[in-house]
Amino acid sequence: MIDKKISVSEQVANLPVEAQLIFTWAIVHADDLGLLPRSERTLRAMVVPMLDISAKAFGNHLEAIVSQGLMEEFTYQKEKFYRVINFKDHQTLKKDRQPQTLLKIPLNSNPKITWENVEAIMEGKDFQLEDTDFHLDSEVKRSEVKRREDIYTLTSFEEFWKEYPNKKAKKKAEAIWKRLKPTEELFKAIMTGLSKAKQSAQWRKDGGQYIPHPTTWLNQERWTDEVSTEVPRAKAVKV
Repeated sequence: MIDKKISVSEQVANLPVEAQLIFTWAIVHADDLGLLPRSERTLRAMVVPMLDISAKAFGNHLEAIVSQGLMEEFTYQKEKFYRVINFKDHQTLKKDRQPQTLLKIPLNSNPKITWENVEAIMEGKDFQLEDTDFHLDSEVKRSEVKRREDIYTLTSFEEFWKEYPNKKAKKKAEAIWKRLKPTEELFKAIMTGLSKAKQSAQWRKDGGQYIPHPTTWLNQERWTDEVSTEVPRAKAVKV
């Protein structure tokens, strides 16, 4: 739960209202260490999927949040993240269980030691692991896997939507996408099929008026279609 003192933070108050919303919503999406994906596209899809905001405006708001000292860039083993500064001031953390984090680290069978280790990482210190063959229990595993799948579903849909030329009924298309739950392999197949379809004779004909709605295209798995790129020539008119 976000601590109520965030509402009287001068750093937050200095932000535009839309940026305040982004920052406070980002907190609840952060992992137990206050980490978020570094990708602006991923963050926008994760934090404000229902907010009509351009990628440029979202990026500007992130810059404002960082400039106010509310978030910063964090790197671990060459992987970059956004980190909510003073995350513990905003969220109550339960250290009697294993931390759920975006960091790819082994865990200790004792949650307390794991927490000490990950906090050492956050402070740039070395740490020692015991019981290195310990793994998350199945329930926590499922929770973390689902979290990552949900993030990937959101970001991959935004990538699809950006490329699909007939932008109609976005929410319905997104619902179909969530039902499909594309893996990386399926997403690649969909985007390859879309790229071919955009070059097809049907889609290029008459200014694209025959491009199907994205809901139809996804429902019918049209990315598997064989397409022709040759536009039929108009028949010569006899005078």
